Amino acid sequence: MSKFWIIPAVAVAAIVAGIIYTSTATQSPVASKKTVFADGTTISDLRFDSTDSLDKHKLAVMKVARGKESGLSFAVHLNDDKQAIAENVGDFELAKFCTGTDVLTCSIPLSLSGFEHSKSLGVVAYSTPGVQLVVKEGRSDWDGHRAIFPTN
Repeated sequence: MSKFWIIPAVAVAAIVAGIIYTSTATQSPVASKKTVFADGTTISDLRFDSTDSLDKHKLAVMKVARGKESGLSFAVHLNDDKQAIAENVGDFELAKFCTGTDVLTCSIPLSLSGFEHSKSLGVVAYSTPGVQLVVKEGRSDWDGHRAIFPTN
């Protein structure tokens, strides 16, 4: 009878190991070094995090250092292998989706199915709708108006 304590102990150890693994494995590595727009706005340290929500959506988490433009928004797209828009994620105002003071941390929700089928994430920065900021440094398309980050 004294040997039966080992079964619950192994079960508890397995559960603890699973919790530790999932908490450390939910962050993917950084997708791209950085992108700098013409006004000095910089996107860096982009990563894709898993969530515990019912729909299991992903979060694109990035650091944003503001440039000269005020009232900046991002249009975000998930792209296919030809960089065509596979899913229009939406437009996101820095003031609503970012936290911090000097360097902001922005969290953009992405659908899991859209993310799994995408090859890249496109980010267009603008303060006036229809007037896109030019990408000065980093990978881009749309004549240099959309920053491109690989998703997998």
